[in-house]
Amino acid sequence: MSTATKPSRVVFPNHEALYKNYRAPQKHIFYNGDTYEFRKVVKRANANIHVYRCRKEMHTLKIYMGKYFPLFIEGVYSTEEVV
Repeated sequence: MSTATKPSRVVFPNHEALYKNYRAPQKHIFYNGDTYEFRKVVKRANANIHVYRCRKEMHTLKIYMGKYFPLFIEGVYSTEEVV
C-alpha cells in the first residue's frame, strides 16, 4: 500500500494545459509558474466564472466555464481584486 500524499494543488504549466485539463474549482492551482488561490464562482446567464488570484504577481485569472470545460480564460493585472 502506498503512503504517498495527494498533491495540494493542480498544475497547469501553460495556457493550453489549462484549456485542456481544467474542469472544476480547486483550492489552489499552479499556473505558469505561480500559485493562484481560488476566490469565488460568479454566476452568469451563459457561463460560470471561476475567479483565482495570484498575490505575488497581483494577477486575477478568470475562467469562463461552459458545461464541462473552459470557454474563455481572461487574465487581469491589478493591485486590487477584480470581479
